[in-house]
Amino acid sequence: MVHIYRNIYIDALSFWVGVLIGGLAFFLLSRLLPVIGKILSRWFGSLQSKFQLRQGSTEYHYRNDLLRKAQSQHLAHQLFPLDDLMVAPRLLVPPMIYEPGGWSPIEDITTSTIPFLIDWPVMSSVYNAPACSLADALIGGANLVVVGQPGAGKTTVLADFASQVARKTPQVSAFHDHMILFLHILDFFPFETSKEKPYQKIVEGITQKASRQIQKRLPKLIDIKVQEGKVILLLDGLDELPEKYFDQAADWISALINENPNIQFVVTSSSEYTGPLNRLGFIPIPLAGWTKVEKNRLIEKWEKAWLNALHENNQVFDIDTTLINSWLILDQLDETPFELTLKLWAAYAGDVSGSFPGSEISAHLNRLTKKEKRSIHAMEQLALQMVTSEEPLLMQKDVDNWVQKWKQNSVQFTNPKPADTSEYSDFEISTKASKEFQDLIDANVVRQYHENFIVFYHPL
Repeated sequence: MVHIYRNIYIDALSFWVGVLIGGLAFFLLSRLLPVIGKILSRWFGSLQSKFQLRQGSTEYHYRNDLLRKAQSQHLAHQLFPLDDLMVAPRLLVPPMIYEPGGWSPIEDITTSTIPFLIDWPVMSSVYNAPACSLADALIGGANLVVVGQPGAGKTTVLADFASQVARKTPQVSAFHDHMILFLHILDFFPFETSKEKPYQKIVEGITQKASRQIQKRLPKLIDIKVQEGKVILLLDGLDELPEKYFDQAADWISALINENPNIQFVVTSSSEYTGPLNRLGFIPIPLAGWTKVEKNRLIEKWEKAWLNALHENNQVFDIDTTLINSWLILDQLDETPFELTLKLWAAYAGDVSGSFPGSEISAHLNRLTKKEKRSIHAMEQLALQMVTSEEPLLMQKDVDNWVQKWKQNSVQFTNPKPADTSEYSDFEISTKASKEFQDLIDANVVRQYHENFIVFYHPL
């Protein structure tokens, strides 16, 4: 009997001790949980703020890199940044599509009278057909192909948009949180090797050209922006490709779209051939031709930039700019920005080589190469091989061999006895042949891709 009461007493005591301990633990937890919560929130908040700070710092440096690149993407980048000469580009608004018998949009007299011609946008531009900026055209989220002839300013359209987004100007307020990837299609040549993991190639291409302090963090930032659907890829140079390579590039773009449909695309192309881009859902939008007002605006900007540069270097321009500007204004109206820029440069530099077609290009090349016949002949050989072989890029070793053969043929033409090259090794011959093209690279006439390919700076 005593044994039973003792067990009951122990059980009751254990119960009340458990209740007391549980109550004390609940009291302590109720007091400590807010403190622990504050400590954890501060810790996680500190980590989050550090991550946001690093992300913001990475994005800030990337925007600076993007701005520097965009400001150099124009013909006279050796003289002035793009902003000094920028004339706001316009894109012709495609006609609205509607079904017969349905609601018909109201069109103005210009739209209903002047046909929408992708291959000849000058006509619509003269009559002030509806136009928009690239930022306006991108708001709907469509993939675009900016169409225009070589020298019409397609690269400038992309560079201007990239510059505005990098600066977060009010004109592109809808894209302040977006990340702009500005690349050239030849960065991924040959396309067969880039087709397997195109997105990875994009990230690698952007990272390699970024500032060193953000190269490790930049891929993560790109991934975040892609997941948010705030990445716009500006892909230039499709019009520089022959048809066979254009189709390969289109297949590469298709693979990239399938891998990452959240990326919005803007590519550039010629009106003669857009390949499979229409099938991929790209909307062609032509670059508007220049009116007389825009032409005069570039002339005024060039005069101001040129005189400011001379003033900074304590130099005086002895020629009356009114004479030069009047001559250029009275010239043909259908000049492209490429042609007008080269004419301005030649006129103000005083090295105009004539009034025949292509004279402005001849003056430009003579100016960059300082009229060295060696460089001119090297350009002729390079251009001949690119045209006859229909290759957008040329291997450096092939170029060296061609130039070496050309030099030997030149010697044989002037001297019946062949030149003795046995004293040179193959490496020495290649190095001597590369000297001509290194001069062209230094003069910004040609540029290198992947350290093994070379191409002219501009297709024209």
